[in-house]
Amino acid sequence: MQSSLTGGKSIKPIDWSFSYDSNFAEKIKKNFLGGDIRGEDKELIRNFIVLKKELLIQTDIFPMIIENVRLRRNHPENNRPRDTIASFKALDYINWNKFEKDKSTPLKELTTKPWNEIVDEAEKDLQGYMTDSAIKSFEYRALFNNCILYISNPKDARGNFSSLIEFCINILNKLPNYELNLAWQFFYSEQKPRFWGPITGKSKKIFEKFNKSMSWDLVHMRSFESLATNSKSCSLFIPFFMSFDQGLKELVLNNLIAFMVINDKEQTVLAARKN
Repeated sequence: MQSSLTGGKSIKPIDWSFSYDSNFAEKIKKNFLGGDIRGEDKELIRNFIVLKKELLIQTDIFPMIIENVRLRRNHPENNRPRDTIASFKALDYINWNKFEKDKSTPLKELTTKPWNEIVDEAEKDLQGYMTDSAIKSFEYRALFNNCILYISNPKDARGNFSSLIEFCINILNKLPNYELNLAWQFFYSEQKPRFWGPITGKSKKIFEKFNKSMSWDLVHMRSFESLATNSKSCSLFIPFFMSFDQGLKELVLNNLIAFMVINDKEQTVLAARKN
């Protein structure tokens, strides 16, 4: 059957999308609603919007949502997650003729669909995300990463790494290979990526950085693997990731996925990284 349909050549269906961290998503939102944003970042975002139209780029806000849903859960009056979702939705309703005539016009004024309707749709989406089991599982993973980051001390690498393994097994009842691999790099690398700066330095906001950024950055890296399981009938889904965070980008580039084995039936994935 395969031979008669394809002349003996295998066809591998491939799908893909671009994902974003909350930093990138926040700049998208500021382009719509106004706000403090550097000129160079504003230009980058506008270039991205143009490319999205020209190349039909698929966008996936799931990783950003993982990080932002908790803001509404912790503070019901916080509309940042809703407005960010609305901004991504609005990308599908831009009047490109007006955009080309005056690229300095706030994007909110260029949508062909009323902004209040887009916001209402975004609010409905947000309510669904807040009860989504997949998002909650990633929130638990962020707490898990917090625990690992709290006990990381580069001064006693060998003893600390042993303690970290014991802590994961005896207290967390998990042996997270990927996170422990990152910890190994952190403890034993002479030149540590800038991502680990808050731990190696003497930052007064170290615990705040754990909670608000570092734990979630590590969640993003694992979410790529989860997104890659979005395959049906042996199709392949490739998630791309965009960020303005230099430390995070450096960490990702140092831990690129070399190959993956995907089990469609069990919805599991095994990823091997270049190191």
